[in-house]
Amino acid sequence: DEGFAVQYNRFVDELVYGDPITFAVARRDFIMFAERFLPGMTDINRGDQDVSELHD
Repeated sequence: DEGFAVQYNRFVDELVYGDPITFAVARRDFIMFAERFLPGMTDINRGDQDVSELHD
């Protein structure tokens, strides 16, 4: 398993440098990863877009 810092850094890198689809995947992966550490704390993120909705 990757550490929290590694996952967070990947998320931020995709936010700053990535395209919208790659960012959406990184965001989803980070939320899923964070939920293992903070169960119930990420419920506000349940309005996630499906990644398939982001393509042109």
